[in-house]
Amino acid sequence: MEISKTIGIAAGVAGTLFLGYCIYFDHKRRKDPDFKKKLRERRKAKKAAASAGPRTTIPNLTDHEEVQRFFLQEIQTGEALISAGDIENGVEHLANAIIVCGQPTQLLQVLQQTLPAQVFALLITRMRQYGNQAGESERSKIQDMNDDLDKAHAHNMLLSHIVLIVILAGVCIPSLALADTSPIFPTNKLTIAEGAGFLAFLNPNGGTELLGQSRVIAGASRWIHCSVSVNNVQYSLDSDQVHRIGDKTTVERYDTERCGVRVKNLQKALETSWTLYGTEQTGQEKTGILEVTVTSIKFIDELNVTVSGSASTATVNCPDKDGSRYCRIIDADQVVSESCTKTVDLTQQISHFWCHTMFWGAMTERITKINLIVQADDRDVKATVVETEDHIVLSCQYRSTVSLCRALSETDNRQYLLLDGHLSGRYSAYNTKYRFVSISTGLCSLEIKKPLAPADVGVWRIYQQLNPNDYTGCVFDVKSKRLAKARQLIRTRGPTAKSNRLELAATDIEIFYDPRSSSATVTELTCAVPYEMDYCYLSGPTAGDYAPQKFDRLKSLGLCRFVVTNITSGVWACGINDLDGAEDHLTYYNVSVYQQPGRTDTEQLTASSGDREQRLLCRTILDLPIDICRFVDPSGEVHGVSNQIKPSTDARYRYYGKGLREGECGLEIVELQDKDFGRWKCAFKVRGREYEISMDIVEEAMSVGAIIGISIAATIGLGIIGIFAYRKLNRRYTGPTYTVSSSMANVSTASHQS
Repeated sequence: MEISKTIGIAAGVAGTLFLGYCIYFDHKRRKDPDFKKKLRERRKAKKAAASAGPRTTIPNLTDHEEVQRFFLQEIQTGEALISAGDIENGVEHLANAIIVCGQPTQLLQVLQQTLPAQVFALLITRMRQYGNQAGESERSKIQDMNDDLDKAHAHNMLLSHIVLIVILAGVCIPSLALADTSPIFPTNKLTIAEGAGFLAFLNPNGGTELLGQSRVIAGASRWIHCSVSVNNVQYSLDSDQVHRIGDKTTVERYDTERCGVRVKNLQKALETSWTLYGTEQTGQEKTGILEVTVTSIKFIDELNVTVSGSASTATVNCPDKDGSRYCRIIDADQVVSESCTKTVDLTQQISHFWCHTMFWGAMTERITKINLIVQADDRDVKATVVETEDHIVLSCQYRSTVSLCRALSETDNRQYLLLDGHLSGRYSAYNTKYRFVSISTGLCSLEIKKPLAPADVGVWRIYQQLNPNDYTGCVFDVKSKRLAKARQLIRTRGPTAKSNRLELAATDIEIFYDPRSSSATVTELTCAVPYEMDYCYLSGPTAGDYAPQKFDRLKSLGLCRFVVTNITSGVWACGINDLDGAEDHLTYYNVSVYQQPGRTDTEQLTASSGDREQRLLCRTILDLPIDICRFVDPSGEVHGVSNQIKPSTDARYRYYGKGLREGECGLEIVELQDKDFGRWKCAFKVRGREYEISMDIVEEAMSVGAIIGISIAATIGLGIIGIFAYRKLNRRYTGPTYTVSSSMANVSTASHQS
């Protein structure tokens, strides 16, 4: 107990001595005649350096994001400087924040409640003298305040700086306000046509229905204050006052029950954020931001649209459809399409459409008449034939310039490029009028020297290739009588024309469709005739007619092309007719769709044990190459075979066929055994997928040789049995017995002697 008391007394004495030493040292430091002078010089130099540096630049007040960033930066910097004892610079930054604040009075009220009275008084003085340097007396006052500022004040400010920043931000920056953010009716983003108007109001309840006139629904708030801020300018909505922005736009309050605006004749310059501020009777503040986009619309009463006659369809687009809220297109037959675009078939030279468009903010539709004009086909072609004793010239005249022409013989698939002045044996590019071909004038000609060769007879096509899948040109039918005529020059109506048409043969088509695949099969069918077509169509076994592809290009070439997705098995017919309008000619296609890419040559092989060189073969359709070929015997054993593998001399199984690359997977069994009879599987891999086809080897009941041998053996056996039985029967039968007496014998002897 005595020890503890002694220690306590010693500690108290030591503390007193240390405190006395500190007081003595501080007193001595302050009594130094140069202390205050050095301190003032140091602070003066610091302030001079700060004054010499660049002053804070006020941001563009129309840039809300930049204003928000600047406001928060100045508040935080000012609070930090004041907490560190730099009152003057801290007040400077707080003054900058007040300048950019949209509600400076409310901000000053918050600062008055938060800052020490001395600091707030300097802030008011600074606001009054903003832009001027403080006087000498003011600087002395600040210096004395720095010397005597209670450290507790700075400590309290450090503890409350976060709350201060949030409160200040809530006063000046709506997006960070402590007041509730309210939805806006009808939406927080509006796109309005220039010159139109809109209405919007704060909708705290989130409902979508407007209030009835002079009525308040249950739960609706009563507003005691309302205003709107546009381009950093606030307009009061507490009365019926009409505010004018610029020369044309007017702003007024929505009604007495809602905090909102009615805007008329909106201009492009007001494309910005519109901020609505409202105060409820309870004192709760609501804020809503409306992003307004203004579109400049050029209203067109009538619009002429020209399309190429080479196209079969065209698209009608309403003007300024991207900025519209609603569109509908009405044609001459009063057929309505609820869309801003419509694809139509080109069936007449001029078509008329009326586009009804409604833009955001408009209450009525704008009607534009669209005249769709079809130009003459600039790719129309004309086929002519000129024949003399020396040659035949096939010419295809285009409306426009061509860059490269080709001549194709369907008889032997020969092809020639028709370039100016080119010659190849008996064929040349030629123009009978100018003595040279002129593709620059759109004329492509082929000269064939006489006498005609057998390969010259048949169908010729002269065409230009617009792109890999697009052709246009002329078709010619060179007759076997050494006379070539363009089809349209000799065509006549009636039975004669009908008899001259080509009889079209059927074609077999094999299609592979794997049901395990998610991709569709696309099949291209082409009908070809040696004359220009008027129309063509394709009919399937179950579906309706199909329209041809690029028929406007290919009809003059005598070609009709179709693309069918997921074609089905059955007979398909391609109907063709020419300009004479006689009976349709049909080309038939026998389509077979396989769910496996291969098939067997023989599903069942009948043989006998011991038969030699028995073969099993499966092959792919469309000559698809095979990656792997295997056969699985009835016992489940797998035998891999390939034409690239040479088997040993004693092997029982060998590859059979033309080769895997040719799509044949075959197996040759050197000599059949009993275990070979049963169901075999041909397993092959095509395009990364494996498939199996079953086939059977069945044992014959009995061979012909065995039957003959058994028949002969049976015949011989029956013969032997018959002979044996016959002999046995003969042994058992003896016949009648005769006895000759001696007297009779004597008589006979005497008689003989006589």
